[in-house]
Amino acid sequence: MEIRDIVYEYRISTGDRMAWHSRYHAHGEGEYELHYFLEGAGSFLNHRARYPIQPETLFLTGPHEFHSIIPDPQNVQKQPISYYAVLFTLEKGEDLGTLLNSMIGRDSNSIQLNSKYHFLFETMLQFGRSPSIHQKKAAEYQLLSFLYAVYGKEIDSLPPPGSGLHHVQKAIEVMRRGLKKKLTVEAVAQKVGISKEHLIRLFQRHLHISPLQYALHLRVEAASGEVIGTERSIREIAERFGFENQFHFSRVFKKCTGLSPSAYRKNYVQYVDLLPPNTVDRSL
Repeated sequence: MEIRDIVYEYRISTGDRMAWHSRYHAHGEGEYELHYFLEGAGSFLNHRARYPIQPETLFLTGPHEFHSIIPDPQNVQKQPISYYAVLFTLEKGEDLGTLLNSMIGRDSNSIQLNSKYHFLFETMLQFGRSPSIHQKKAAEYQLLSFLYAVYGKEIDSLPPPGSGLHHVQKAIEVMRRGLKKKLTVEAVAQKVGISKEHLIRLFQRHLHISPLQYALHLRVEAASGEVIGTERSIREIAERFGFENQFHFSRVFKKCTGLSPSAYRKNYVQYVDLLPPNTVDRSL
């Protein structure tokens, strides 16, 4: 295990920090992220499932899972969001990976903790941010213990994750290379070297989503980068990523991110563009 980054965001509601952490994104192979919310008005979006943010609520996202923090525009000024986020990696074959993968994608992706864990996350933050190698290692052992304690209770009652993950990884690579092409599930399966039906079963087993839906999420993720990073019109971006039209793109974009493309652009750009260069921390 390695902690890639750990942050604490205190009572944020708008601005560059909220805009960055509320972006719609996924992490790579072997990367997991914890969000431990202390307060705030909003919701946590994981794929298309939206969970309300409540005090002492923990969320886990795994490799390739799209997620976002969506502030409640009506109430977030009165109830700013405070939370810890921990990005960490696991080596292939680690027992903890089997445990966490069994938990990801279940009907309920939230765990209610109690306030005693606030101190643990604060200590983990201090150790993880320390220049001392030994303190960083202490933070990783704290995280390891925490994950086994919280997620290890139900592992014996769950089925094993099964095999075929390498096929899923290869399929995702094919999808990423063909973001601006209209790839079919059949074409992806053919490039991977398995049947369409088998590919669908593997995606449902490991990512709890169909290959077609996942490819759509990848296109939205890439398009969201152009929404906030370029001055192209929404119509141009929709065309570049193979959507039928601007309205189809806007409908899919909102289903995935919780915001329309124009609202997403406004939410991010209106704050970040006013800042001096290199002031946005994009660590997580």
